[in-house]
Amino acid sequence: MRDGWPRHNTMFLNHGVTGVDSAVDRIRSAGGHADDPVETDHGRSASCTDVQGPPFAIHEGDSCGHRRLSYLTFEVTDSARARAFVSATFGSSFRSGSHDDGWQVDELYPMAGLHSRHRQPTVVPMYVVDDIGAIMNGVRAAGGIADDPQRQPCGPVTSCLDDQSIRVYLGKIS
Repeated sequence: MRDGWPRHNTMFLNHGVTGVDSAVDRIRSAGGHADDPVETDHGRSASCTDVQGPPFAIHEGDSCGHRRLSYLTFEVTDSARARAFVSATFGSSFRSGSHDDGWQVDELYPMAGLHSRHRQPTVVPMYVVDDIGAIMNGVRAAGGIADDPQRQPCGPVTSCLDDQSIRVYLGKIS
């Protein structure tokens, strides 16, 4: 990621859970904030905030979305706190990732990882594309910025910034 790129949260996460009431209890016990659950047109849900500030929601049901969204990078201020919160609230476990103080989150769809030492917590999505060069050229032609692809274990990945300062990763998964 380039220096000077915005570090504000550009994604609102809505986690599918089994049992909103018990998830609210786990979030509160882990130090987060959770509103009381409400019934909506889409099922039972609650608005929440994690221990480092970013808002999210939980709802009953399956959170699997479009298959092109393949990975979420959680940039956090303190990885130990983030891991403790996610483990306590969602039951996820972690294993070492490919970055310094980076961690892969197990049992999460889409796949996700987190790493720390960021000034402000941010979530950056990664989308799978068939032709990374064509998409990069499209981002640039539309007024955005696309870094040259970097080789990652999963294949080439590029950081992009659209014309409204929203960051995403694009990957050609091999």
